[in-house]
Amino acid sequence: MPYKPLNTQRHQIRLLHLLSGLPLDPIQCVFSPAPKSLDEEIKYEALSYIDTLCINQSDVKERNSQVALMGKIYSRAACVVVFLGESWDGCAGALDAIRKLGADPGVHLTGPKEPCLNISEGGSGSFCHVTRGETALPSWVPDWSNRRLDFDMSASVMTMMLSQRQYRASGDRKAEVGVSPQSKLRVKGSMFDIISECAKRRPLGDPAIDEHAEEICRITGYDKAPEKPYCRKNQTLETALGLAMSGGMVMQDGRWLRADEAVDAPTLKEARETRCTKIKAQGDSVGSAEDISTHMQDIGVPHALTWRLRRFVKTKTGHFGYAAEECREGDVVVVFSGGKLAYVLRPVINKQDMGHGMGWTFIGDAYMQGIMNGEVFEMANKAGVKESAFVIV
Repeated sequence: MPYKPLNTQRHQIRLLHLLSGLPLDPIQCVFSPAPKSLDEEIKYEALSYIDTLCINQSDVKERNSQVALMGKIYSRAACVVVFLGESWDGCAGALDAIRKLGADPGVHLTGPKEPCLNISEGGSGSFCHVTRGETALPSWVPDWSNRRLDFDMSASVMTMMLSQRQYRASGDRKAEVGVSPQSKLRVKGSMFDIISECAKRRPLGDPAIDEHAEEICRITGYDKAPEKPYCRKNQTLETALGLAMSGGMVMQDGRWLRADEAVDAPTLKEARETRCTKIKAQGDSVGSAEDISTHMQDIGVPHALTWRLRRFVKTKTGHFGYAAEECREGDVVVVFSGGKLAYVLRPVINKQDMGHGMGWTFIGDAYMQGIMNGEVFEMANKAGVKESAFVIV
């Protein structure tokens, strides 16, 4: 069914209406733009993954603006229905425990809370998005007085969900974490590399992908040799860059899949070959920012979620990816034991607190192409390098 355009300036969303019918009738539905702005009172229910249908995926401007509104869309719904997967033995007991906890006011924190750094002994969830102002809090503790965290929520939750299923940057390592009485966090991990170049920050809902594509093209050298090896790995620069722009994932039929597991997923190479065919270029051709821009539009939502609140970065060894937008040149990329993502730290020397030693400021998370499946610890083991203890202040 055709989509009627939305007024993105006034935060309008599209609603799906289920039509009545008998129990065995096929499901029928229609779309309509909401009669009011999302900033006004609208009565609707939210269903997880329904945004895949309610957003016109072929309209880049609409898609970017709607992704930026996800936090508001879900938080202002009268009811949110979430699909947790197929049932399993014991799930009834788990759901009963959740209901009991939800009904107990004594176990709730005030206001929306989420961890800024989450690593575990079992190597489970690991995610963070931190936006900080002037605060006396340790860097690894989120500043909940900062209202911009309202906009960070959907990106944080999405990062958590994707990291739970797809990433295992520390492999099977278990976490070694401790907190001192002075609120210093001591975490075991391995340093990977130093950030040498950062792209400009992109504002939320930024539709200017051509400018971003040109910057990525320059930073990576894609326009000079797209088929050269990427960091001595069994990938070309072109393949690695295409994967990095979507966080290594694609969305097909409403489901998140690893890009290497998906069928007929769009690739950066296809975008280049299509451009070359149009201009009748012969033989191997150099890359172009136009290829990158086209690929961003082809992959859609995965790219929008990968760059949201992050910026494109490159390290000294030539690795690239997306890191927390607060990062800058000279910051280091690390992998913590028990974590599923990479993280960015900033060295700091505080003679009063650290006793003339090195401490670190926690900046945020990162997706770095080529190190999200335990490779950092594998390289460290081969080189005989032991894990380090990072003291985060």
